[in-house]
Amino acid sequence: CHFIIQEAMRAASRLPVLDFSHIKRDRNRVANELAQMAKRLNHNVVWRSHFPACVEQLISGDCNFSVSNL
Repeated sequence: CHFIIQEAMRAASRLPVLDFSHIKRDRNRVANELAQMAKRLNHNVVWRSHFPACVEQLISGDCNFSVSNL
């Protein structure tokens, strides 16, 4: 994990402004579902141009999340 964090920090230093913050699972359900699926399947996958059916509705919900829901 240390290498990944270092790489993220190097990439972040090239951006004008970047703020890392902790997001609870219920606020990022897609990432949580994909992480759980990776644990269940015991392998990593990259999807291009499509996504797993298990997150289809979650993607819509996460993308349409408004500030009023905070």
